[in-house]
Amino acid sequence: MITYGNLRLALAYPDAGGEPGLKNCNDDDADGCEVDSRTSLTHCGACNNSCPSSYPRGTSVCQDGQGAIGKCEADSADCNSSVNDGCETNTRISSSNCGGCGVQCNTAGGERCVNSQCVVGNPNEN
Repeated sequence: MITYGNLRLALAYPDAGGEPGLKNCNDDDADGCEVDSRTSLTHCGACNNSCPSSYPRGTSVCQDGQGAIGKCEADSADCNSSVNDGCETNTRISSSNCGGCGVQCNTAGGERCVNSQCVVGNPNEN
């Protein structure tokens, strides 16, 4: 804010219509719009809007101003594209997501998912 006599002017920082996503979250005009709300975990999409610290079996990121799953743990995947249940799929045993999302075993032909591979029969038999 600049004061000139009785006139007070707001500085034209991007938060007031400049580069999208930049916000003045600390209300300090000296450093302008110090936060990129498109990627900030603590100011995701808006000032003081925190993303979850993590999701089930996955990490949290702020992507384009929305909370999102960053990376899933090994053998887990977010196959339904919902942040609500995190990385819900165990790709080591899921016959409809065997080794990765959308990789389907031929269950009608007797295949099942074992250690991220579609196999026929009991893998423990010799």
